[in-house]
Amino acid sequence: MRRLVFVLTLALVLLASYTIQAGRRPDVRLISLAVRATVFAMPTPTAHIVEVTRIVEVTRIVEVTRWREAAPTPTPAATTTLTPTDTPVAAEYSAIPVGGPATDRPDSLHGDLNLALRGYVPFDAALSLVDINGPADGDAPQLAAVVGGRAPVFTRAYRVRDWNWSCGGDGCRGDELQNVEVSLLAIQTTPGETLRIPARGAEIYGGGFKALVVYADPQRLTLVYTREDNVANGYSVHLEDFCVDPNLLAAYQAGNASGRGSLPGLHNGDPVGTARYGQVLVAVRDRGSFTDPRSRKDWWRGY
Repeated sequence: MRRLVFVLTLALVLLASYTIQAGRRPDVRLISLAVRATVFAMPTPTAHIVEVTRIVEVTRIVEVTRWREAAPTPTPAATTTLTPTDTPVAAEYSAIPVGGPATDRPDSLHGDLNLALRGYVPFDAALSLVDINGPADGDAPQLAAVVGGRAPVFTRAYRVRDWNWSCGGDGCRGDELQNVEVSLLAIQTTPGETLRIPARGAEIYGGGFKALVVYADPQRLTLVYTREDNVANGYSVHLEDFCVDPNLLAAYQAGNASGRGSLPGLHNGDPVGTARYGQVLVAVRDRGSFTDPRSRKDWWRGY
């Protein structure tokens, strides 16, 4: 800075002195010399100028930012999510071959397989075991096994409706059946308790299989104690208004979707699901005809 002031002052003094002495217009060469001296004396830019420092710093920040964005993002490790089932897994179910042809119509539209199609109505009758005259089969399915072998407590009686096969393409609901006083019975349960198949001695397939599942949905099951895909021969049982074991339901649906050449077989003691409320509904058929499920000599021997 001092250098600049000194040079400017010297140039102006010389110019003034020459002008006074010469008494004429200043020499252009002297003026040019003074200007060049002034420019030469001006300070040059240095690294301490703020603008230059900022430019350098911003450039460095941009470079770091780009590197961070380009860095690969770690892939999180895969996790396993456990999905609870509707009821605890109680058993594995095996399919056994069906003997004879498959049912002649879709299962859900079949009035002998899906009891919900027929429906049922409450009926005022004695809620106790009854003694019915006549012969008895010493190996009929025993309903006590459904509720763990305990003495039964009945909570409601019903009559199932008839099915008119000549009505429409798949039949239609008729009046309530009157061949027996009661055709469907509510048995007391504890909500959530395991329910099992009615027990029987006769084997329908090697390995101890006693019954075949011919219909299942989330709240009902139809069993036959033969390997036939119908209720026409032998015993059959309808279990209603309970939670069917999801594994059993899946096994049945797979067999049904595959043409019903094989369906789930069940052993004595096999669980079929759990009680929804305080009761499970049971109906028993013999060669297609509904029977009275309160009969002591047939379905409740020993009670």
